[in-house]
Amino acid sequence: MIQDKIKNKTVLKIPEYSPKGIEQAVDLFEKEANKFNDAKFLVYWDPDIDGLFAGYIVEEFLKLLGLYNSNFKYVLNQQRKHGFFLTDEALANLKGYTIIAVDFSITKEDFDRILKAGINLINIDHHEIDIKNYTKLDREYVYSKCGDVKGIILNNQYESEPNEFKFLSGAGMVYYFLKAVAERFDLELPKDFEALVGITLLSDIRVIESAEARAFLLKTFISKSDYIKYLHWLILPEKNINAKRFNPFGMPDGFNRDLIDYNFSPIINSLLRANKGMLAVELLRKNQSVISYLKDNDTIFTYREIQKKIVAAIAEKVKENENIPGSLTRKLSTMVICCLESTFEPIPGYDITNYIGVACSKIKDEDKVGVIFVIDEETGMSKRGSFRGSLDGVNYLDIFKRNGVPAAGHQNAFGILECKVSEINFEKIDEEIRLAEEEYRKSHTETRTVIKVPDLGAFFRDPHSDMIALINAMSRDSHRIFIKYTGPIEKIKPDLNVNSTKFARYKVDDVTVTSFDVSLDIVNSYMLIMYENQEYKKITLRPSFEIEECESETTELNKKLSSIS
Repeated sequence: MIQDKIKNKTVLKIPEYSPKGIEQAVDLFEKEANKFNDAKFLVYWDPDIDGLFAGYIVEEFLKLLGLYNSNFKYVLNQQRKHGFFLTDEALANLKGYTIIAVDFSITKEDFDRILKAGINLINIDHHEIDIKNYTKLDREYVYSKCGDVKGIILNNQYESEPNEFKFLSGAGMVYYFLKAVAERFDLELPKDFEALVGITLLSDIRVIESAEARAFLLKTFISKSDYIKYLHWLILPEKNINAKRFNPFGMPDGFNRDLIDYNFSPIINSLLRANKGMLAVELLRKNQSVISYLKDNDTIFTYREIQKKIVAAIAEKVKENENIPGSLTRKLSTMVICCLESTFEPIPGYDITNYIGVACSKIKDEDKVGVIFVIDEETGMSKRGSFRGSLDGVNYLDIFKRNGVPAAGHQNAFGILECKVSEINFEKIDEEIRLAEEEYRKSHTETRTVIKVPDLGAFFRDPHSDMIALINAMSRDSHRIFIKYTGPIEKIKPDLNVNSTKFARYKVDDVTVTSFDVSLDIVNSYMLIMYENQEYKKITLRPSFEIEECESETTELNKKLSSIS
């Protein structure tokens, strides 16, 4: 197995972490759990992949404790709405329950409503939070009592939380909460949970270059659990025509970054955007009737096709509207702004507001951010807005909020709440973004590490290459480790059996090297070594780029791997 090839096992060790308030949160859970058959839990899921897995692992843990009983309830918002939307009437019927709300922030108003209704609350989140909005107490986290009930918010974005754990997803925070509960009950968490957290770190676009994040990602890749295999099978097309449509080079066998980014996340998210969130929940639960419905004739892929058509229609609308004098749709120096009428419906029955997030990524240029609003024509108010940034390290959210725009989410990907779009000073925001990006680029020169390798065969057989191939399988391109061949040119042998204008293949020291760009050869490019599945590592060619060179393939490589580990 792949983990047997990795000499440094510390890279696979999940780090220890205790969020602020964890003891009170575990106490609150334990008090309800000790009611056994009379325990009343409600799990409030969030409608994205992170929120789905966060809710799923809470449910699975309740089953482990025998608490998935007739009192159990769950909530998933429709229309991909993030937040708490239970009415006072609904809360009145939940008196005596303990709500576990995951992957979204509960506002102070809703926090108070829940407690006043006689309901305990454990809110577990990873989005930006301002503790001053909740309490004036000299405390580092939100915790409050109302009579006999209590409420607590676990959040890794509190100012006092360690920076090395700010990368965690919502499911990652839930993992550490459940881990603490499991220790209280003298239980072991299912190993699946670690692998599922790794999926959410990629689907939720977290900062994943730290050793702490990498431990979860590697658990995802090396997992051989039945559940991970099931998730992989879900998105495997049953018909070759669909396989070609969604991935012309075939589907990877392992649950690696490419599979998650280009197959798993888009397919599951397309269900949520089509307002089929309940189907997504039942898929995770392995509901056989839902599995049969979505897998029969590859029905699961039809929602992705619908999404592609809607996003293409939005992109076309941007081109149409940006040239209209006085239009709110326009391009500034750093921004592409798109305003859509609420009546715009490219495909009948599918709400355009559910697709503006993914469309933002489509409309923004390589060096521009994207902003989309859906506007009510009569009032001029935005029904919903979405933003996607171009640089991970720039806090775009803070810039918008500083300029009076009601927004919530992550610093480079967030939603915009109801507002009068015509009153937003986009020119001022544009200038602030320009300055922030300029400052970031000055202090963060993106380089990639390249290792010089004179003997490709010896390198390929070295255990160090297994570590590099594993890391590369779960890393962003800018943090991967590349190879520069420095051996004799005469060792490079083109595969004459390949007769294609789309790809080429070479042999070097009996190692196969593939290029999907025929303009690249081993001399004018770099190599990327990567595990495609748990048994097979491959080498492909990539174009040249600015590099941070390792002077040798031995001592410098060891230093690099030590810093990564």
